[in-house]
Amino acid sequence: MSRMDAPLRIAHVHPISLDLYGHDDLEFGTRARYILSNLAAAQARMGDRPAVHLLTSGPSHRMEVDGVDVVFHRCIQPPRRSGLHVRFARQLAPGLLAALRRETCDVVHFHGIRSLHAMFAAVAHRTRRTGLPLVGHDQGARPVGRIARALEAYGLRRTDIALAGNPDALEALARLGVPRSALHLVPSGVDPQLFRPEPRDPPSRDGPFRILVVSRLSEEKDPLTMADAAALLAARGRRFTLEVIGTGPLRGEVERRLREGGVDVRFTDYVAQTELGSRYRAADALLLTSLSEGSNQVTIEAQSCGLPIVASDIPGIRENARGAGGLVPPRDAAGFAAALERLMDDPNEWQRCRERALGNARGLDWDTIAGRLREIYAAVIGEDRGDRVR
Repeated sequence: MSRMDAPLRIAHVHPISLDLYGHDDLEFGTRARYILSNLAAAQARMGDRPAVHLLTSGPSHRMEVDGVDVVFHRCIQPPRRSGLHVRFARQLAPGLLAALRRETCDVVHFHGIRSLHAMFAAVAHRTRRTGLPLVGHDQGARPVGRIARALEAYGLRRTDIALAGNPDALEALARLGVPRSALHLVPSGVDPQLFRPEPRDPPSRDGPFRILVVSRLSEEKDPLTMADAAALLAARGRRFTLEVIGTGPLRGEVERRLREGGVDVRFTDYVAQTELGSRYRAADALLLTSLSEGSNQVTIEAQSCGLPIVASDIPGIRENARGAGGLVPPRDAAGFAAALERLMDDPNEWQRCRERALGNARGLDWDTIAGRLREIYAAVIGEDRGDRVR
């Protein structure tokens, strides 16, 4: 076995507690399933040894999910009564830093380099002291002040490779001083066993047209514009149903607007990934009104099932969903309604968008993405890796 054929020990660091997103620790990899859980599971399938380091508001603990060691580090943080916005990015965990050692990992992969500034700087300092390679993953920027920007700059100077889910984010990192040779585009992916198309005909013009929303009902996803777009369709007498999968702090206001608008809507807080593919295949269009994304996983999953997409024209969506239904400026409820009506009224257009969706999703599976990342890791680890692997 050559040096690079040995299993890689990958320390994924996402220094945030799941309760900030309304999840319990034990829901990681199930209800809390996102890029980190999917990527780590794919790496474990390849034979590597990923570990995921998260924070927790309770006692430290660990568990195994999909062959991945998941470690929850107790954190220092503002009291819960301070609210989510105060607690976000102010959770610190010295124990997490101590866990990053050459004896236990070959490379550190940090998630959230433009949003979790304090822990990013701390991890960058730790990896520099221990000689561990650092891969930084951008998952969207957060407006902050001068101190956080200084911490971000410190971390970026000590990052070997920076990853982003869309070209706009790569350009932003380049403007912050990251060498272009150190930048790599890494989109989200899907499990093709779960998210696959089935033969079907275009929806009937007589309706009802089935609109699906899979989104957290929180400010950055702008579900109020979604609700307003659906209400516009109802006011025009269009026959459709709306299914909303997801919950969040704006659930009450979203439901109020939809009910008052006369929309036939069904809410489901959570659907397991093993069942989500069938929801995509049963729908006629996906509607997503986000204000910001890194590399949106839902649009890739839906397209892998052959579902046309009507979504915000923003980085993180436009690169993966172009031509698959309609890209609309953010907050434009009338624009989203019009894009949906084009799919309702023209079966040929719907079929063309379905075919484009399938083409957009081709090759975006987690195993392929994990394989590409392995090459990136190997490049930054260097030839001395053989002396560190156990």
